[in-house]
Amino acid sequence: MKIKAIITSIFLLYGASMHSISVMQHVRYYIAGFRKSCWKQGHVPSAEEVELQKKLFGYDLSITHIKDRALSTVHLSKKRVKLFVHGFSENKNQAMVFAGQYGVIAGDFVTFNLPDRVSMFSPIINRIYKTSFGQLNEILPTLYVLSYLKSQLGLEAIDLVGYSRGAAVIANMLYVLTDTSGTYDDALSAIGIDTKERAALIALIENGSILLSCPLISMKRVFEDHWFISNVPGHMTAIEYTTSYKKDGLDPFESLKKIKKLKSRILLHLQHNDESVGNAYDADVYTTLSRLNSVGTYLLLGNDGGHKVEPKSLRKAVHTFYRNVGASYNLVEDALYQKRLKGNFSRLNFLQQPTIKAAPGLIKQLHADYE
Repeated sequence: MKIKAIITSIFLLYGASMHSISVMQHVRYYIAGFRKSCWKQGHVPSAEEVELQKKLFGYDLSITHIKDRALSTVHLSKKRVKLFVHGFSENKNQAMVFAGQYGVIAGDFVTFNLPDRVSMFSPIINRIYKTSFGQLNEILPTLYVLSYLKSQLGLEAIDLVGYSRGAAVIANMLYVLTDTSGTYDDALSAIGIDTKERAALIALIENGSILLSCPLISMKRVFEDHWFISNVPGHMTAIEYTTSYKKDGLDPFESLKKIKKLKSRILLHLQHNDESVGNAYDADVYTTLSRLNSVGTYLLLGNDGGHKVEPKSLRKAVHTFYRNVGASYNLVEDALYQKRLKGNFSRLNFLQQPTIKAAPGLIKQLHADYE
């Protein structure tokens, strides 16, 4: 039965990695890298720095820094960038699509590769075996990039952007940074992050913002409550065999609940009828985030067609969020949002800030309104 479950897991996970983006988007991500003419190459890691990455993580993180020179982009700070963390079985070029095609990211941004997706032709063993769905082997490269950018670019703030599994990485990373038990001290020290650097990185994040888009909030909950693989006996054990995920490892939802305080402004972007991660825990996730920062947590529930489609609702609202938090934003999209606010429009596709008590009812009603 275990062998059957493992085989099922491989095909299911591989299918999930393929259906998350369209064929044309595959071309844009992996072959073209999709660059706009108004984008300029920013800081490039030296050969020595790339060799260090290979020594620490076993691969070149391909850190890519893009400077946005579009006339519609308003830069509110020269010492602030957005850091994009990509989804499961995708790569750094997903950021190019979010910025160039989807219009979600404006301003200077940085993107990099997580272990499971380092080339267009990476085999199944790389796409699946090397993913942990947001656990430590994906957190450490992300923290390395964060620390690297702080020192190389002289940053004072950073805006984290995590899509799907990338959002899981960010949630767990926040807990690892703020944990005081000593559990992760050795792992962080191995990549050059000591107690002083941890505090500096926390300050960098708190001076910026966090966007969690269609977050994979708990691998166990998604498997148990949403994916049909939960009907396969021993499926969680099989997932451990076929990936780097550990049942007793970090869980994004539990990590967020353990964080005592975080000053960052947060935008939680959800999709109605999310076929990949489900909607069962939408209210729980928002209320957990709101407990961290009740005055700076926003909710956006879109109805664009699910997890893997162009997030038009996010594009229409995110730039107003970014303007509010002092990050770079698209002047045109923000103006259009302000115009819609003054019109006779429903609350759908607008930024919400419900209280913890009101959030479950509001989210339930928003989903109902989309039906």
